[in-house]
Amino acid sequence: MERVRRTMPADVGRLLQDARLRAGLRLREAARVVGISHSHLVRLEACLRVPSRTVAVLLADALALTDAERARLLEVAVTDAGRDWHGRQAA
Repeated sequence: MERVRRTMPADVGRLLQDARLRAGLRLREAARVVGISHSHLVRLEACLRVPSRTVAVLLADALALTDAERARLLEVAVTDAGRDWHGRQAA
């Protein structure tokens, strides 16, 4: 099965950036706290990628998203990509 690269709606990327700034975190700091690469977080905030559900939960927790923000992020998160992709090789 071929994987399709998806992008996020612009409002969700902005939501992540606003929450990160509200938390007082730089991109690299936030990425480290979440456990993702700096470049992945840049792509998420720029709406060039969609987070897996696992990464979305980690982001929501690390950035202390409101219930509404968390719900919006989880609404666009996918269960068949990144850490949640069934074809991912175990490290």
